[in-house]
Amino acid sequence: MSTMTRRLSLVTTAQAASLLLLFGAVTSCIFSPGSIGQNQSLPFETQKPIFTLAPDHVRELAIEKNDAVSGDRWSITVRPNPTGWEISSAGSRSIVDRSADPSFILHFLDTLNTLVYAEPAPQGPAASYGLEPPQFAIRATIASDDSTGADRVIELLIGTAARGTDSEEQFTRFARVPAYAQTMIIHGAAIQMLQMMTGFDSLRKKTVLTFSSDDVDELILNQGSPESAKEKLYTQRDGDSWTDRKHQPSKLGVRDRLDGLTHLRVREFVDDSERASKLAASTEASQLYELTLKGRALPKPVVLKIASLGPDLVATVSNRPGAAFLLYPESLRLFTDLVPLKSSGAPKGSPRGVQ
Repeated sequence: MSTMTRRLSLVTTAQAASLLLLFGAVTSCIFSPGSIGQNQSLPFETQKPIFTLAPDHVRELAIEKNDAVSGDRWSITVRPNPTGWEISSAGSRSIVDRSADPSFILHFLDTLNTLVYAEPAPQGPAASYGLEPPQFAIRATIASDDSTGADRVIELLIGTAARGTDSEEQFTRFARVPAYAQTMIIHGAAIQMLQMMTGFDSLRKKTVLTFSSDDVDELILNQGSPESAKEKLYTQRDGDSWTDRKHQPSKLGVRDRLDGLTHLRVREFVDDSERASKLAASTEASQLYELTLKGRALPKPVVLKIASLGPDLVATVSNRPGAAFLLYPESLRLFTDLVPLKSSGAPKGSPRGVQ
């Protein structure tokens, strides 16, 4: 090979290497997979909201978290149903109860409207923004509000905190809309909501009952196992007051106690189906209390059962079939306080006396 040929070969090799390095530098700035980063320029105005959506028009919300620091990794998809919101997918996680928290979800959807495009992110690879993979990936499917009938889908990838930017907002994050290659800095109340999602259970319905005290018009409390259960309380809404079967005013402060029952908190969700089934069967056989709630706003009576099984206080409820919940031990007082004392019982001043 001549000296000229060798020189041309070296030049060609150097040019090819330069092109490969340039291509690598460009592609390292684009978050993949899929069609992420097809468009370069962002269609957002500085200090203006990124999205506009009506929470009650959302057909589906999907959130995926992948926090390498805390190890918190999960995904969840929720959809509205006639009675609230339900979990349609929990990724690879097996769950029994699929009730989601409608208040939390609707509030989060509303805060998506507060996300503002603050400024473009400084140049750098996706990994430096916490976007490879993103800490949060959000997708909302929104029903059409025009004659086209086509659903609208919004997506957002959120990375690490963006400190030292021109934005004065405390909660700032690097982010990317998948259709656009450019990374941006955003801020808004939705960031704070995401920080509150410390686990998968953050989006679950964490009260045993799924309705409010205003939905209840009738309450029946039985005490003891099914074979020996005795009615300890019957009370019904009678205008602005609560009365017994003879329409005599109740001697209990029913409203306060009912508020406590409808806010009865879940200590632990039992997601193992076999364990949940065994706890539900044991609760049925060894119940301490059975509470039946009826109301015009309830499609059918809801039956709540409580049992003390070893160290655990367990609850089942008829409108969340198959599920069993572990309660806080102090929750038992909500039921014992519903059992009226006889007139010769506790002296004045007793917390279970007449109210």
